[in-house]
Amino acid sequence: MVIVSPGYPSNYVNGLDCQWTINAPIGTNITAKVLFLDLEKGTSCVDDYLLFKDGTTNDAHQLAKICERRSTPIVSCSNHMTIIFHSDSTVTGGGFRLQYYSASVCGLSDISASSVTWKYLTSPGYPSSYDNNMYCKWTISAPVGFKVKVEVHSISMQYDAFCSKDYVLFSDGSSRLGKYCSDVTEYIVSSSNAMTITFRTDSSVTDKGISLKYIARTKGCFEDDTISYETKYVESPNYPLSYPE
Repeated sequence: MVIVSPGYPSNYVNGLDCQWTINAPIGTNITAKVLFLDLEKGTSCVDDYLLFKDGTTNDAHQLAKICERRSTPIVSCSNHMTIIFHSDSTVTGGGFRLQYYSASVCGLSDISASSVTWKYLTSPGYPSSYDNNMYCKWTISAPVGFKVKVEVHSISMQYDAFCSKDYVLFSDGSSRLGKYCSDVTEYIVSSSNAMTITFRTDSSVTDKGISLKYIARTKGCFEDDTISYETKYVESPNYPLSYPE
Protein backbone atom coordinates (compact mmCIF):
# COMPACT_ATOMS: atom_id res chain seq x y z
CA MET A 1 0.00 0.00 0.00
CA VAL A 2 1.12 3.57 -0.71
CA ILE A 3 0.61 6.93 1.03
CA VAL A 4 1.40 10.23 -0.69
CA SER A 5 1.32 13.85 0.45
CA PRO A 6 -1.72 15.94 -0.58
CA GLY A 7 -1.38 17.05 -4.20
CA TYR A 8 1.51 14.69 -4.97
CA PRO A 9 3.38 14.78 -7.36
CA SER A 10 2.69 18.53 -7.31
CA ASN A 11 3.90 20.59 -4.38
CA TYR A 12 2.01 20.37 -1.11
CA VAL A 13 0.57 23.53 0.47
CA ASN A 14 1.49 25.36 3.67
CA GLY A 15 -0.14 24.76 7.04
CA LEU A 16 -0.85 21.04 6.76
CA ASP A 17 -1.28 18.61 9.65
CA CYS A 18 -2.19 15.24 8.17
CA GLN A 19 -2.38 11.96 10.09
CA TRP A 20 -2.71 8.35 8.97
CA THR A 21 -3.22 5.41 11.33
CA ILE A 22 -2.20 1.96 10.05
CA ASN A 23 -3.56 -1.10 11.83
CA ALA A 24 -2.31 -4.61 11.09
CA PRO A 25 -3.39 -8.02 12.40
CA ILE A 26 -2.23 -9.11 15.85
CA GLY A 27 1.08 -10.93 15.58
CA THR A 28 2.42 -8.67 12.82
CA ASN A 29 4.24 -5.36 12.69
CA ILE A 30 4.37 -2.59 10.09
CA THR A 31 7.24 -1.54 7.81
CA ALA A 32 7.26 1.84 6.06
CA LYS A 33 9.70 2.60 3.22
CA VAL A 34 10.14 6.18 2.01
CA LEU A 35 10.28 6.08 -1.80
CA PHE A 36 10.39 9.85 -2.41
CA LEU A 37 10.80 12.79 -0.06
CA ASP A 38 11.18 16.49 -0.87
CA LEU A 39 10.45 18.72 2.13
CA GLU A 40 11.70 22.02 3.48
CA LYS A 41 14.92 21.12 5.29
CA GLY A 42 14.93 23.06 8.54
CA THR A 43 17.18 22.52 11.52
CA SER A 44 16.18 19.37 13.45
CA CYS A 45 13.15 18.93 11.13
CA VAL A 46 11.05 21.54 12.94
CA ASP A 47 9.57 23.18 9.81
CA ASP A 48 8.17 20.46 7.53
CA TYR A 49 8.51 16.82 8.54
CA LEU A 50 7.20 13.25 8.57
CA LEU A 51 6.75 11.74 12.03
CA PHE A 52 6.35 7.99 12.63
CA LYS A 53 4.98 6.71 15.95
CA ASP A 54 4.67 3.17 17.30
CA GLY A 55 0.99 3.12 18.20
CA THR A 56 -2.16 5.21 18.00
CA THR A 57 -2.01 7.31 21.18
CA ASN A 58 -0.54 10.78 21.64
CA ASP A 59 2.18 9.45 23.93
CA ALA A 60 3.14 6.56 21.62
CA HIS A 61 6.87 5.97 21.17
CA GLN A 62 8.45 8.00 18.34
CA LEU A 63 10.08 5.74 15.75
CA ALA A 64 11.48 8.44 13.45
CA LYS A 65 11.14 12.08 12.49
CA ILE A 66 12.51 12.91 9.05
CA CYS A 67 12.72 15.76 6.58
CA GLU A 68 15.26 14.13 4.25
CA ARG A 69 15.00 10.82 2.47
CA ARG A 70 16.35 7.77 4.31
CA SER A 71 17.15 4.41 2.78
CA THR A 72 16.49 2.27 5.85
CA PRO A 73 12.86 1.30 6.48
CA ILE A 74 10.95 2.32 9.59
CA VAL A 75 9.58 -0.68 11.50
CA SER A 76 7.01 -0.67 14.28
CA CYS A 77 7.30 -2.87 17.34
CA SER A 78 3.52 -3.33 17.53
CA ASN A 79 0.75 -3.89 15.00
CA HIS A 80 -0.09 -0.17 14.89
CA MET A 81 1.70 2.81 13.34
CA THR A 82 0.75 6.49 13.15
CA ILE A 83 2.24 8.72 10.43
CA ILE A 84 2.00 12.51 10.77
CA PHE A 85 2.84 15.01 8.02
CA HIS A 86 3.36 18.65 9.05
CA SER A 87 4.10 21.70 6.91
CA ASP A 88 4.62 25.21 8.25
CA SER A 89 3.77 28.58 6.68
CA THR A 90 6.91 29.08 4.59
CA VAL A 91 8.65 26.97 1.92
CA THR A 92 6.98 23.93 0.34
CA GLY A 93 8.34 21.04 -1.72
CA GLY A 94 7.37 18.07 -3.82
CA GLY A 95 6.10 16.13 -0.82
CA PHE A 96 6.50 12.43 -0.19
CA ARG A 97 5.56 8.97 -1.37
CA LEU A 98 5.95 5.97 0.91
CA GLN A 99 5.06 2.30 0.87
CA TYR A 100 3.93 0.26 3.86
CA TYR A 101 3.16 -3.39 4.55
CA SER A 102 2.65 -5.71 7.49
CA ALA A 103 5.02 -8.56 8.23
CA SER A 104 4.68 -11.66 10.34
CA VAL A 105 6.46 -11.52 13.68
CA CYS A 106 7.93 -14.89 14.58
CA GLY A 107 9.98 -16.12 17.47
CA LEU A 108 9.76 -12.84 19.35
CA SER A 109 11.04 -14.51 22.48
CA ASP A 110 13.83 -14.91 24.98
CA ILE A 111 15.91 -18.08 24.92
CA SER A 112 18.78 -19.20 27.12
CA ALA A 113 22.23 -20.49 26.25
CA SER A 114 23.68 -23.50 28.04
CA SER A 115 27.28 -23.52 29.24
CA VAL A 116 27.44 -27.31 28.75
CA THR A 117 25.85 -28.14 25.38
CA TRP A 118 25.29 -26.37 22.08
CA LYS A 119 21.71 -25.44 21.23
CA TYR A 120 20.36 -24.95 17.72
CA LEU A 121 18.32 -22.20 16.06
CA THR A 122 16.86 -22.08 12.55
CA SER A 123 14.63 -19.72 10.61
CA PRO A 124 10.97 -20.77 10.29
CA GLY A 125 10.53 -23.69 7.89
CA TYR A 126 14.25 -24.39 7.48
CA PRO A 127 15.51 -26.09 5.29
CA SER A 128 12.37 -25.31 3.25
CA SER A 129 12.02 -21.73 2.05
CA TYR A 130 11.06 -18.99 4.50
CA ASP A 131 8.12 -16.69 3.78
CA ASN A 132 8.17 -13.14 2.48
CA ASN A 133 7.81 -10.20 4.87
CA MET A 134 9.06 -12.01 7.94
CA TYR A 135 10.38 -10.37 11.11
CA CYS A 136 11.89 -12.78 13.61
CA LYS A 137 13.74 -11.71 16.71
CA TRP A 138 15.44 -13.83 19.33
CA THR A 139 17.31 -12.64 22.42
CA ILE A 140 19.77 -15.24 23.72
CA SER A 141 20.79 -14.84 27.35
CA ALA A 142 23.69 -16.49 29.15
CA PRO A 143 24.44 -16.59 32.89
CA VAL A 144 26.17 -13.57 34.42
CA GLY A 145 29.90 -13.79 33.76
CA PHE A 146 29.38 -15.61 30.45
CA LYS A 147 29.23 -14.53 26.80
CA VAL A 148 27.02 -15.87 24.01
CA LYS A 149 28.99 -17.58 21.25
CA VAL A 150 27.33 -18.37 17.89
CA GLU A 151 28.59 -20.65 15.13
CA VAL A 152 26.75 -20.30 11.81
CA HIS A 153 26.11 -23.51 9.88
CA SER A 154 24.36 -21.97 6.88
CA ILE A 155 22.94 -18.67 5.65
CA SER A 156 20.99 -19.02 2.39
CA MET A 157 19.12 -15.81 1.68
CA GLN A 158 18.36 -13.38 -1.14
CA TYR A 159 21.73 -11.71 -1.69
CA ASP A 160 22.74 -8.15 -2.41
CA ALA A 161 25.98 -6.36 -1.62
CA PHE A 162 24.57 -4.42 1.35
CA CYS A 163 22.20 -7.13 2.64
CA SER A 164 19.36 -4.62 2.43
CA LYS A 165 16.65 -7.05 1.28
CA ASP A 166 16.82 -10.27 3.31
CA TYR A 167 19.31 -10.47 6.17
CA VAL A 168 20.18 -11.79 9.60
CA LEU A 169 21.48 -9.21 12.08
CA PHE A 170 23.49 -10.03 15.22
CA SER A 171 23.57 -7.28 17.82
CA ASP A 172 24.82 -6.78 21.34
CA GLY A 173 22.83 -4.03 23.02
CA SER A 174 23.31 -0.94 20.85
CA SER A 175 26.33 -2.46 19.04
CA ARG A 176 26.03 -4.32 15.75
CA LEU A 177 28.09 -7.51 15.70
CA GLY A 178 27.34 -8.39 12.08
CA LYS A 179 24.72 -8.25 9.31
CA TYR A 180 24.76 -11.09 6.78
CA CYS A 181 22.85 -12.52 3.81
CA SER A 182 25.38 -15.22 2.86
CA ASP A 183 27.55 -17.71 4.74
CA VAL A 184 30.00 -16.48 7.37
CA THR A 185 32.88 -18.57 8.73
CA GLU A 186 33.94 -16.79 11.91
CA TYR A 187 32.36 -17.16 15.32
CA ILE A 188 30.10 -14.34 16.53
CA VAL A 189 30.61 -13.56 20.21
CA SER A 190 28.79 -11.06 22.40
CA SER A 191 30.63 -8.71 24.74
CA SER A 192 28.01 -9.19 27.46
CA ASN A 193 25.78 -12.07 28.53
CA ALA A 194 23.12 -11.40 25.87
CA MET A 195 22.85 -11.34 22.09
CA THR A 196 19.92 -10.42 19.84
CA ILE A 197 19.41 -12.10 16.45
CA THR A 198 17.03 -10.45 13.97
CA PHE A 199 15.86 -12.27 10.83
CA ARG A 200 14.21 -10.02 8.22
CA THR A 201 12.84 -10.79 4.73
CA ASP A 202 11.30 -8.52 2.12
CA SER A 203 8.44 -9.09 -0.33
CA SER A 204 10.38 -10.73 -3.18
CA VAL A 205 12.78 -13.72 -3.42
CA THR A 206 12.87 -16.42 -0.71
CA ASP A 207 15.47 -19.09 0.15
CA LYS A 208 16.29 -21.72 2.79
CA GLY A 209 17.15 -19.25 5.56
CA ILE A 210 19.56 -19.67 8.47
CA SER A 211 20.86 -22.48 10.65
CA LEU A 212 23.16 -21.86 13.61
CA LYS A 213 24.13 -23.12 17.04
CA TYR A 214 24.93 -21.21 20.22
CA ILE A 215 26.47 -21.79 23.62
CA ALA A 216 27.45 -19.84 26.75
CA ARG A 217 31.17 -19.39 27.30
CA THR A 218 32.97 -17.73 30.20
CA LYS A 219 34.73 -14.43 29.74
CA GLY A 220 37.98 -16.32 29.87
CA CYS A 221 39.70 -17.86 26.88
CA PHE A 222 37.83 -19.82 24.22
CA GLU A 223 38.80 -23.15 22.77
CA ASP A 224 41.36 -23.56 19.97
CA ASP A 225 40.41 -22.26 16.54
CA THR A 226 41.83 -23.01 13.11
CA ILE A 227 43.26 -19.99 11.33
CA SER A 228 42.56 -20.09 7.60
CA TYR A 229 43.64 -17.68 4.86
CA GLU A 230 41.28 -14.90 5.92
CA THR A 231 42.09 -12.31 8.58
CA LYS A 232 40.90 -13.15 12.08
CA TYR A 233 41.43 -11.46 15.43
CA VAL A 234 42.47 -12.65 18.85
CA GLU A 235 41.78 -10.53 21.92
CA SER A 236 42.66 -10.98 25.56
CA PRO A 237 39.66 -11.74 27.80
CA ASN A 238 37.48 -8.69 28.51
CA TYR A 239 39.35 -6.49 25.95
CA PRO A 240 39.32 -3.45 25.64
CA LEU A 241 38.71 -3.45 29.41
CA SER A 242 41.35 -4.79 31.79
CA TYR A 243 41.94 -8.53 31.74
CA PRO A 244 41.13 -10.46 34.92
CA GLU A 245 43.69 -11.90 37.29
